[in-house]
Order: sequence, then structure tokens, then C-alpha cells
Amino acid sequence: MIIQAELRRKQSEYEGDACVVDKVIELPAQRFQQFSRALLADYDFIAENKNAIRHDDGDRHCLLILDAEGTDGFLVDPQGYNYARYSAFVPNARSLLTPDMSIDHSYLSPAEPWRDESRDEMLRMTLRVEGKPDYPPWRITTTLRRHWKVSGSRTGCF
Repeated sequence: MIIQAELRRKQSEYEGDACVVDKVIELPAQRFQQFSRALLADYDFIAENKNAIRHDDGDRHCLLILDAEGTDGFLVDPQGYNYARYSAFVPNARSLLTPDMSIDHSYLSPAEPWRDESRDEMLRMTLRVEGKPDYPPWRITTTLRRHWKVSGSRTGCF
């Protein structure tokens, strides 16, 4: 048996928060894998559902992101942002669902199958481009030109 877990060194007690799941979102397996490998990228499914999260002084409210082909998931508290500002991996999360919980299946057929959000985030961080992860090619070219002028490199491309 293999269980994915985050182990902490010399933990004397458990300090978990009570998390209320306000909405359950199911993602295609490939998109769930991309999300799990780049939690700090901006995602449309978080941006479009962050307002579904209630805020009160007691419990922490979250989205539960599920893998459509698996059993695992992530609890996400974006705190008003478009990325997983606070997250926790939940093994076998699907088994925790109660019959009264509805699952949002609207993200199972992606509108932009060519898009790889984890790649966009990596490129944005590498080039230090501010803004949304879907910026136009001219902006990338301008950023590359600026970088090459600063570093003193010369190529015949631009």
C-alpha cells in the first residue's frame, strides 16, 4: 500500500484547522496533475469559484478540487486570489463526500485544451512578467529583448 502524506519532523501535536467545503470541483486527470504540480499558478476554476467561499470567524472555508479519474483531492482556500494560497492534499478525498454534496463537472471539457497553465506560470516566473498567465507573444518578445540587452548577449533573432 502506498499513501501520499506530508510528514513533519518531530511534530509534538496535530494543529489542523476545521475546513468547511463550500464547493466541490472535478477536473480532468491531466489538468488535476498540472494543478498539483503548480499550485501557485492562477487558475480559472479558482477565479470563477472564489466567491462561492463563505467567510466567517469560526471555521476555514475551502474549495475541494477532485481528480475525475482518481480518488485524491486538494482543499484550497484562495483567500480572494486566483491561486491556491492555502492548500492541503487530501488522499482518498472522494470517499469523504456525502450524498448531499453536489460536484461541479463543468471543467471536465476544457474550453482551451491546448493550454498548459503550469507552463504559463513557469514562463511568467522565469521572465518576471507581471499580470495574467495568458499574455500575448509580443510581450514575451519585448521581455526577451530587454533581457538580452541588459545581459549583453547578442543574437541575430531580434
